[in-house]
Amino acid sequence: MADLSLTAREDEPWVVESPQALIVGEGPIFTITYPWASSLSSAGCAIYKDGTDGTSTYMTGSTTTSGNVQTLKTLQALVKGRYVLVANVTISSSIVYRKCLLIVQDKGDE
Repeated sequence: MADLSLTAREDEPWVVESPQALIVGEGPIFTITYPWASSLSSAGCAIYKDGTDGTSTYMTGSTTTSGNVQTLKTLQALVKGRYVLVANVTISSSIVYRKCLLIVQDKGDE
């Protein structure tokens, strides 16, 4: 699956493209662009299902940055349900958190 691009908003925690619909078994890599920033540092990410941190189960790899774009860890082993993807970066000495709701459906769901 190709990378899925998201856009952070400067003044609120949810990305512009939230929510995102996915199919069970997909393993996308999300990128987040922070339009107001010239550079990012100290990047990280996590994923929560039903309020529980599922990062070690549902993500693999590492989080990287280039300019004002953050590439998150690859999603894996997603099962049907709702998840909250949380990204964090440092911009001008401030930690910034952004979120995206993921709705994972079976192939036959409407």
